[in-house]
Amino acid sequence: MKQIMLATALLLVLVLSTGAGKTSTARLSGNLFVNPDLTKGAERPEGWQISLMAEEVFNVRYTAKGSAEAAVEIESLGSDYSGYLNQRVTVEPNSWYRVEVTTRLLKGRGLIWVYGYGADGKQVFYDKRKYLHTFVGHPLVPHFVPKEYMNGTDDDSWRIEVLDIYTGATKGQAPPVTLRVSAGVYFATTRIKFKSLEIYKIEKPGDARRRHR
Repeated sequence: MKQIMLATALLLVLVLSTGAGKTSTARLSGNLFVNPDLTKGAERPEGWQISLMAEEVFNVRYTAKGSAEAAVEIESLGSDYSGYLNQRVTVEPNSWYRVEVTTRLLKGRGLIWVYGYGADGKQVFYDKRKYLHTFVGHPLVPHFVPKEYMNGTDDDSWRIEVLDIYTGATKGQAPPVTLRVSAGVYFATTRIKFKSLEIYKIEKPGDARRRHR
């Protein structure tokens, strides 16, 4: 009986920890991205740009186009450059939004990066980031350096990375009305894949929980 109770408790902990990066909050809009699942396109997915600092350093692959398995892979062969899959969306100022990126980080370091533009089309001081790290394939782990000492994860399976952002004014500038959302390689020898991306308006995190108490 004790073994059954212990197994049940461990299962509950696993279920709760699986959603640790994504808090429950009300969704107030649909997905603002065009072609969010990357299924439409020929050489590149429609509606998306791929920006590379030096094209000769990168391998970009658009695979399984037209199917549910469509994905974009960005591989950097050097550590001195960045490269991103990106798209611009119109947002409301002084509002909360959630960015979700289904990604598979196979090597190196990635970044989800959001910056904004004002009503005049000029860039404003608005910069939100989430860094992604993995030590998959690290030659010193785990025999010489314990996993616990490393920054990042050794999980290279598909996962959803979440970034909640608020479109308020920063340092006295007007709040953004357009966001450029980028996901990709951040100055590292990296291999990263993307399968779907979302951005949608949400309640202020925590409001739904307080309202239902």
